[in-house]
Amino acid sequence: MRLRKITRKNIKSIARRRGFTLIEILIVIAVLGMLMTLLFVSLSDAGIDEKTAKLHFLASKSKLEFALFEFKNRYGRYPTSDEGLRALITPPPGIDSKDFPSRGFIEEKYTLDPWKRPYEFRSDGASYEVVSLGADGQPGGEGINKDINLKDIN
Repeated sequence: MRLRKITRKNIKSIARRRGFTLIEILIVIAVLGMLMTLLFVSLSDAGIDEKTAKLHFLASKSKLEFALFEFKNRYGRYPTSDEGLRALITPPPGIDSKDFPSRGFIEEKYTLDPWKRPYEFRSDGASYEVVSLGADGQPGGEGINKDINLKDIN
């Protein structure tokens, strides 16, 4: 077996042949990023189970109750059915925008049910009811398609 003389030139050529170039690493990272994005999108569209929906309802319920309480404290009434929950985000007709909080009373995401549809809001100004029409978005139903009144969530 013949030993090669170690020179600076030999070391540089060996170092060049080992490892990956920066371009190769960036390409691999970009491909992995695209694959992760595809995986995330496919999993997020998989649907919502009952436990996830209940957690969303609990978060929405507490935020909505507080926002509605604040609205009533400031204006002496709840938003009407016609004004809907949008009245918690932007000033409804008849309320001066200068008197309305700049960020509203609530973030818009809490006015949507777990299936990204607006809650049904019914109010006469003195009392209110917030209802989700369930996964199918239709009145009635059973299981995950059942209508859910937020007052019934514990």
